[in-house]
Amino acid sequence: MRTREAIRAGAIGLRNLIVGGNVRLLAKIAQPRKAAELSTQNLFLFDSAFNVGLPKKNVKEVLPHNNWSDLRLFVDSDEFWINEMPCSAADIVSLCMIVQLVRPKRIFEIGTLNGYTALHFAANAPQAEVFTLDLPAETSVALNTTIGDDRFVGESLKSGRLYEGKPECGRIHSLCGDSATFDFAPFYRSIDFFFIDG
Repeated sequence: MRTREAIRAGAIGLRNLIVGGNVRLLAKIAQPRKAAELSTQNLFLFDSAFNVGLPKKNVKEVLPHNNWSDLRLFVDSDEFWINEMPCSAADIVSLCMIVQLVRPKRIFEIGTLNGYTALHFAANAPQAEVFTLDLPAETSVALNTTIGDDRFVGESLKSGRLYEGKPECGRIHSLCGDSATFDFAPFYRSIDFFFIDG
């Protein structure tokens, strides 16, 4: 029975690899940027599923805990419910758990985008000041970018941050600059939690 199940699972995996990963993507060749982004995400998910690259650990493995946690999640956003990467909801839950467990006083994030993660840091670490660094609008970057990166570099995502107008906004400090050339000296030895997402 196990051999039969293994053969069936292998056949399903092969079918999904051929049809889902390649043939359907070829149907979108008229949208090369979208196809490149999707194939990049597929590679990321593959690497995560098969432990390629840096070792991955569950939050509980790194920060042992044995209690309930009341996470604060901002769900009035497409960022949480509708996203090209379905694992983004799991990512934000994990990040919220980490800052609740670590209780940082100062958080530094690289890659603000629309401010979704910075808002969650401030909401789940109410004692913390959050510094979030993003590229200024209309700028060139010091390092090479990929097609997937290009849409995050553009001006269109640099206004209307989700934390604006929220009570947490007073503890979120927006910084502009390229992380490859930014002067981090004023923050040396003062950051309790550093998150790179840019």
